[in-house]
Amino acid sequence: MAYDGMKGRKSILGFTLIELLVTMGLMALLATVAIGGYYSAVRGMTERGVKQDVISFIRLAQQRALVDQVPTAVFFMNRKLAEEDLDTGEAERIVGIAVAVRTVGRVGYVKGDLIADEYGDLDKTFPTNGANTRSSMRLYRMVDASSVEACFSTVRDHVVRCSLDTEELFGANLLGGKSVTLPDSTTFSANALNIWAFQKISGDGNANWRVGDPYGAEIASLQLPHGYVFGNSVPTKVGETTGASAPCFFDPERLGALDYQGSQFEFNGVEIRVRRPGKDSLERVDTISKSDLNDNK
Repeated sequence: MAYDGMKGRKSILGFTLIELLVTMGLMALLATVAIGGYYSAVRGMTERGVKQDVISFIRLAQQRALVDQVPTAVFFMNRKLAEEDLDTGEAERIVGIAVAVRTVGRVGYVKGDLIADEYGDLDKTFPTNGANTRSSMRLYRMVDASSVEACFSTVRDHVVRCSLDTEELFGANLLGGKSVTLPDSTTFSANALNIWAFQKISGDGNANWRVGDPYGAEIASLQLPHGYVFGNSVPTKVGETTGASAPCFFDPERLGALDYQGSQFEFNGVEIRVRRPGKDSLERVDTISKSDLNDNK
């Protein structure tokens, strides 16, 4: 409060209503800009982090191929985890999944739901089915295919003992017409061979297996944040998986370890997209190319 000597009265120093409104408007505007900038920065960091994670994962598969001297592949897929629920406000959840697969052996026999490798110690490499479990794993066909879905089959995560006809398998009766009893008291006929095999079960994936196909098992996986996917093919049902791009195969025989450069591996690139909340379409984030896999980067 101050005294106005000329007019002989007291005056009140302060802000008018208009000044307060203008100030509050400016503060709201600045807050909006700041919040928008913050979310934009967070989005940018997330997208850069997603790309770098995928690059590191692909390099991991390349390095495993060189260290183990075994062909390795990376499969890019998308999976739907949840439907949109308008009652609870839960958004649809889809994610991209990258899987690194190491070659394990070659298929020697295919019949019905059985995939056998009579030269592989499957009972030593994979658990047996003593508990008769129905849990599942994926067995990957390590050859070029038209789609990711055609590259794998869902099989028991335990191998099963089965009896195969030797004449059908080898074209001859190798047992000489005699019955054979194993140490575990299992007996099989003269025209049968008792071996371990993978048993396909119902599920996604429908590889067209052939004798001689190399097969592989997963050694590592990477899941992108919710909403981020590979390519533009997304599943429509919960639990469903769709292939996003052709698998990337890394053959250690193509390069010596001392000459390793990521860009020299065969790689056709993979696109990363995102579905923003409230959006139906997929927005392109970035594309990982051969140059991104250079050791110099």
